Amino acid sequence: MNNDDAFKNAWHNVKGITTKEMAGAAEDAERIYGDIIDLPHHVSSKHAPLSESQKAAQFAPFAALTGFGAEIAESGRRTQEKRELTDGQKEELDIKLAQLSEEASDGSGNCARVRITYFVRDERKSGGSYETHEGSIKRTDPLEGRILMDDGFMIEADDVYDIEKI
Repeated sequence: MNNDDAFKNAWHNVKGITTKEMAGAAEDAERIYGDIIDLPHHVSSKHAPLSESQKAAQFAPFAALTGFGAEIAESGRRTQEKRELTDGQKEELDIKLAQLSEEASDGSGNCARVRITYFVRDERKSGGSYETHEGSIKRTDPLEGRILMDDGFMIEADDVYDIEKI
């Protein structure tokens, strides 16, 4: 036996059978299933074929770790820490907010459109994210510490990071 034959036997000999036994098994398969081996694959005229995701879903009930995928996705989701404003930034925001609130309360309807960047706390993790909202300030509520926008959107004043006129 030369090296090529040894390699072929080692490669194909997964079950530990000889080359002759493998050839005999192939002949047996041809004899038993020879009448159907070359037939075309059957496609149902009544049922549409399943998509890849539908085929995969058939095995979902056998998933050993249900909910584990959602936990992995949640742990990969990033949050930001809330940035603390300096005293100067807080004072600047207070002045801007007071001016805009005054414009809103004068009744002229000439409120400037603003873009407010504010912090939204995450419900599941520590931290959160910064979002922006555009519109006009309808009124401010200093007792509640909230800003009411003309579209009904409410922003906590303590969470405001920046206000800019647009």
